[in-house]
Amino acid sequence: MTVKAGQDNSFSFTLAAEPAKDAQAVTEAEQKPGPGTTNGTLTVQTDPKNATVRILNIKPPYKDGIELEPGEYAIEVSHPGYMTRSMDYQVEAGSENTLTVKLAPEETAAEQTPVKKTPAIASVVQLEEFSNNDRKWFEASTPQVNIAVQDGHYHIDHKAGSEGWIAWNTMDFDPKSQFVIEAVFRKVDGVLDYGYGVIWGVTNKGEAYNSFRISGNGLYSYRQEKDGKADTVIDWTPSDAIAPGLGATNTIHIRRNGDTLEFYVNGVKVNTAPYKPAGGTMVGFKVDNRQVVDVDQLMVGLAK
Repeated sequence: MTVKAGQDNSFSFTLAAEPAKDAQAVTEAEQKPGPGTTNGTLTVQTDPKNATVRILNIKPPYKDGIELEPGEYAIEVSHPGYMTRSMDYQVEAGSENTLTVKLAPEETAAEQTPVKKTPAIASVVQLEEFSNNDRKWFEASTPQVNIAVQDGHYHIDHKAGSEGWIAWNTMDFDPKSQFVIEAVFRKVDGVLDYGYGVIWGVTNKGEAYNSFRISGNGLYSYRQEKDGKADTVIDWTPSDAIAPGLGATNTIHIRRNGDTLEFYVNGVKVNTAPYKPAGGTMVGFKVDNRQVVDVDQLMVGLAK
């Protein structure tokens, strides 16, 4: 893990990232050397078995073992009575790939999306709208990342294909309080099956923090990370509350309510978890590999 010092009170570093998966849609890839070919093959195994598979960015219809040029493909799996699943999938030269997708029934998905709206906020402690960089957020331009406060947002272009990037700052965050953290994200470009979102309780060197992330294909996850080890409290779970795809804007709202954390996306309460402090007092963002994300606003406040 490489730690990069930022300016004054802001920091950033890279760490391993995992794809956005959920208990009902598992992606697996088996890549084996091909018999002297530059193309790869792809077979999509679905549950239910007779689901419709489409590759959205090519003209030929999908068939098992379809031969594809090396590159990234937009896969869509659908079936009446089930939630449609979409994901990006990378095919390497000479590889044989198997993608397994299990669809969630529509009634199950509806049960997992509560309708309670975001509660009121008692007071705003800090509001960052990125009109300037007076708070000295980390900025850099390297072959791996382009990150800067520009044009009224915090622009994070994470170019690497195997790591995640985190950046954090002091925002008068008190982990002992009944806190509220809210951030507005816009998914500009990149893959859809990796996460981006809010981190909090970040320690000085970034070795411990909590993270709540969403993905461009409509999933969310909550993890606690310390010393390079991750404890997944809520595994990747689908929610209709998340606006999917490129260009989508999503508001993540996290609040402590006693011994419970409540997670909202776009005003919809999607889940809860027991509160466990990470040990730090800073707040920031995490963007997993091969994504471009703009953060338009970050607010730290107190719950009402």
